[in-house]
Formats: sequence, structure tokens, C-alpha cells
Amino acid sequence: MPVIWSGLFLTSACDDPAGKSPGPEAPCEPGTLDCKCDSGDCHEDGRCRQDICVAGVCGPTDGWTGWETNILGDANCVRVVGTLAYVAAGDSGLHIFDVADPTSPRREGGLDTPGLALRVTVLGGRAYVADSHSGMQIIDVSVPSAPVLLGTFAVQSSAFDVAVSGSTAVIADSNWGIETVDVTNPAVPVSLGSLTLPGHDHVPPIFTYAIALAGDLAFVAQATAGVRVISIADPRAPVLLTTIATQLAQDIVLAGSYGYVADGEGGLVVVDVASPAASHAVAHLATVGFASSVSWSDGRIALATDTAGVEVFDVADPVSPEPYGHLDTSGEASGVDLTDGYVFTVDGGGMTIASILEPAVPDARYATAGLAYDVFRGDAGVYVAGGTGGLHLLDVANPVLPVAIDTWNTQGTAQGVFVVGDLAYVADGVEGLQIISFADGVSLQWMGSIDTDGDAKQVEVSGSRAYVADGAGGLQIVDITDPETPALLGTVDTDYDVLDVTVSGHTAFLVGSALGLLTVDVTDPANPTTLSALPLGAFTRGVAYADNRVYVAFSGATVGQPSGVRIVDVAQPASPIILGTYETDGRAQNVVVSLGYLYVADGSGGLHVVEVRDPTQPWVVAEYPTTGFLWNVSVAGHFAFRASSVQGMEVTRVCGVP
Repeated sequence: MPVIWSGLFLTSACDDPAGKSPGPEAPCEPGTLDCKCDSGDCHEDGRCRQDICVAGVCGPTDGWTGWETNILGDANCVRVVGTLAYVAAGDSGLHIFDVADPTSPRREGGLDTPGLALRVTVLGGRAYVADSHSGMQIIDVSVPSAPVLLGTFAVQSSAFDVAVSGSTAVIADSNWGIETVDVTNPAVPVSLGSLTLPGHDHVPPIFTYAIALAGDLAFVAQATAGVRVISIADPRAPVLLTTIATQLAQDIVLAGSYGYVADGEGGLVVVDVASPAASHAVAHLATVGFASSVSWSDGRIALATDTAGVEVFDVADPVSPEPYGHLDTSGEASGVDLTDGYVFTVDGGGMTIASILEPAVPDARYATAGLAYDVFRGDAGVYVAGGTGGLHLLDVANPVLPVAIDTWNTQGTAQGVFVVGDLAYVADGVEGLQIISFADGVSLQWMGSIDTDGDAKQVEVSGSRAYVADGAGGLQIVDITDPETPALLGTVDTDYDVLDVTVSGHTAFLVGSALGLLTVDVTDPANPTTLSALPLGAFTRGVAYADNRVYVAFSGATVGQPSGVRIVDVAQPASPIILGTYETDGRAQNVVVSLGYLYVADGSGGLHVVEVRDPTQPWVVAEYPTTGFLWNVSVAGHFAFRASSVQGMEVTRVCGVP
């Protein structure tokens, strides 16, 4: 799901994979759409320093842009009609905002109500406010800057919600049931009928929280009783047709033949209402937090929760909702409205507006049988080191539609893979180095192997040698001249586990746990010589080399400790120099370099794309979240292939790079 960075919510797709984000070369014009950066983020020459541009061929970079305001009272509900947002704000009543420009909304007016404004619905220039013990308040909002009270309607208990169709209002009356009201004359609303719902006399009572109308039907969210389906064909005598069992129904919205229920601790429930008397649940989706409000627009659902902000789901297929995005809010989200690509959210203290530009999910996924630890884009496709699930080879001719070619059980735990031609070299845990061939272009075949002393974590091939990061076994240098009979040439013993290795010429760079960065001359593989040992002040986990620089992924032993990438000048391998650091919020596991950009696998922090032409001031181009734990990444063109512990192999189209 998207992550917040400098007010932007970052996502995964761009309009044109061949496009380029303006980046630091774009003119720096604070406040404009050319390059929206603060004046403090500009160089004196008028160019952006650390910025994410929101224009260019890729379109707005990466996701949700937000605006927030404080509102007096407890903001409970928001409804957007046209260019106006109506907020029911507890003891401060009704507030009206002009949101014609969602990036710069302004308050038009408001009206204090005698009770606690809990929910609001707007129809025909009137706002109908569920005002708790003060019943229903009917307000003329035809002039938003000067709303006028037209009339009130007292209820049996407490008005929690109101829905209106034509001249009939239906009120959700807390521990009573529903009441139907003729509002033809708003100054004198007239009671038509009521229906006492089962559970009203329980101790404590089962509250009626929300109501949605469809023709002559009312769907009522009634907490532990579930969703009541009621006929109001004759509003003077409502009839209970059926009940849909849910855990703790708080709110409901209807779209076509389906209803979507914010079900408290039960998350999101999808109900089929095509045959009203036989309405039934067809999908349940657990959420983090207590789901209290729900809204539908253009095939997507926004769900407000108390601890997880707003969750957005794609419901193009209603029976199989898919995660789409996430918005953190400053308080407990209590109300949400989704309209025209914007999410309007209210919590205890204010309203937030966020624009959904692209889905915050990868373009494609491929589930592996085990944890996906590593991924390598080779000539034949993408090779995935799938832990106990072995080695997977995928056809990615169409990157967003990966197709399985073959899988090979490597016997151990496939943790790293490096591919040269049709040979895949797999770091297979306690089973050492495995060499797998795809020479026939049809299936994977075992070629040879060598047992290493430790636990093979990663491997890199240079010339006729394979360099194996072997955990407690240090560095193992293997002759692969004949892949059927690989032979050990030499080892580098270390005080700490070696987790990764990269090689340039006759120099190997090793990282792992408290090892820091160890530089080794491997000219004579039988007698490797340590050139330097550079402490980096954290656990080092992954390493990449490009143009006399080494990039080291580091993170703490536990969550919350420093994490990121150290950039080290190794032009003189015996005297490495730290040039800069890029910090992350997750737990950086590995890094690759492509065309002057870093791709950082940041564990639970997802994928970071970082521009490092100036190593002293690395700046983030984009961040792409993951729902699992990201171990590694491989890049080809504008696609990043990611190894995720939960999702397997994920494919993400990257915006903002050459």
C-alpha cells in the first residue's frame, strides 16, 4: 500500500513507461505543476535538489496528494455533492466546504445544530442531518455560505443516520429501528410509519447505525444483528424481508446488485442483493482496525477504520475485492466519501482530501511455493530463488503477465540466484551451490553442485569463477569452468557471516552482519588477500558495485534501528571512503544499480528508487510499497522484478527513470 513521503502518497504505475520524470534537472518553480518543490529544496541555480516532480510524461509521480484541515467538533461524516463537501461535525453541527479545487478547499459556511451531528445526506438543495437526540435537522443549503434551518423531526431515541428518496426520509433511530418521514414540506415534516427492529430491547440494545436506499428497499446496518433488508414500498408500513448475518455492521453502501458493509471488527463484507429477500454475503475481507464507514465510486471501495486510516479496494469483481491503496489519517477515521478519484476522510479533528492517481499495487504477481528470496532477469526470463520451493523460471515477454516455464527442486533453501547465459547458479543454503541449466529452452535441468562449508546465501559469477557468500563459511571461490564438476579454489574466512558479495575485476566486496564492508584481492583465488575492512556502524546485508563505487544495504538487528544504503568510493580498494547515505524507514536488505539509479529492497518498506549522480545528496525518485517483506530486486528496462516473502515475485513498472 502507498507510503507517505513529503506529502505525497507513492504508488506503482506511470502513464508512459518510456517517459522521464523531470527530476533534479527540471526548472524549480515552487508552487507550480512543473516541479512542485518547496523553496528550501531548490539550488541557487533554480533547479530542484530533493524533490519529487508531479509533472512530466509519467504524470503525477506516484499517487496520492493530500490536504488536511481542522474542524471544530468531532468530524463524523462527509458527503460530497458536486463541488461541495458537507461535514457532520458533532457538537459544531454542519460545515460546508468548496472543493472545486481539491488541493485548495475553502470553508463556505456552516450551521450549528442543537444536538450532535452524526451523519448527513444532501438532496435537492437541502441537507438532512442525523443530529442524535435532537432528531433530524432539515437545512436549506442552496446558498452554501448561508445555510438556513428549515425544520426538525423528533425521533423515538437518537438519529444515527438518514437517507432520502424523493419526498420520503428514512431515519436510522439508534436503539429503536427505522422511521419514515414525509419531507414534502420541510418546515413541517410528517411521520409516515416506523418499524421496531429485533434487538432494540436487548441490554444493551442493538443499535441501528446506518441506512442505504435502493428503490423501495432500505438496507439497515444494525451492529451484531447484521444488515436488515426492509421493504418501504408502503412507507406507512415498512416490512422486514430478511437479515444478512455479519459481525458488527456499522455502515452500508449499495452499487448495482451488491452492497458493501463496513463491519466493524469484521472488516469489509460484500453482500449480493440481486434478490432482496434472499440477500446474502458473498465475500469477507479482514482489515486492520475497526471499519466504521464505507463509500463506493467507479469500481472501488473506500473503508474508514479507527487505527489503519482508509483502506481502498478494487471491486471490479465484487466477490473478489483486491487491495488498491491506503491512506494514513491523523486521527481515527470515522467517515469517508469516495468520488471522482478523490477520497474525502474525516476523523476526530478534521478532514483530509486525497487523490488516487494510480493503484498502489504491483502490476503483476507470481506466487511461489516458498518464500521468494531473490530474483534475476536473465535471457530466458526471470529466475526466482523461492526458498524451499526451489528455483522458478518465468516467461516475462509480457512483464505484467508472467507465465511459469518450469520449477526445479534444489533440495535446500534457494536464497540467491545469478544467471549467465542458460546457466543459473543457485545459493541453496546448506546444500551449497547448485548449477541448473535451461539449455534445451524447455525445462530446467540439474548440471552440477558443490557442497560449501556454511549456509550459501548469495552468489555472483565473474568469468570462470563463482563467488559464494556462504554465511559462517565466509566467502567460497569456486571454479565453474566445467559446470558439471565445480571445484573449490579458495576461501576467505571471516569473523562474521557473509551475506552477500559483488566482484569487480580481481576485487571482491563482502558484506554481512557486523562485518561492515570487507574488500578482498582475489587475483590468486587460492590465497585471497584482505585489502581493507570498513566499519559501517550497522548490520550490512547486501552490496552492489558500479563505476568505482560500492553501495551497501544496511539495517539494524531489529525494527526501528537505522536502515538504508551507504555509498562508498572504492577507486582505491585499500582505502574506501564513505561518500553519502540514503536512509529508509524499513529494513534495507539489498540493492542493485542501473543507469545511475539505486533500487533498494527495503524489507517491509518496499522498493525505493534513488538517484545517486551526486552521491553526497541521494534523492528518492519513487517508493513502491509491498504487502510482504522485500528481500531483493532485479531491473530490466522500466520494470522491477521484486522478491517478496509473502507475495512471491512482484512486477512493478517504474516511473521517473531513463
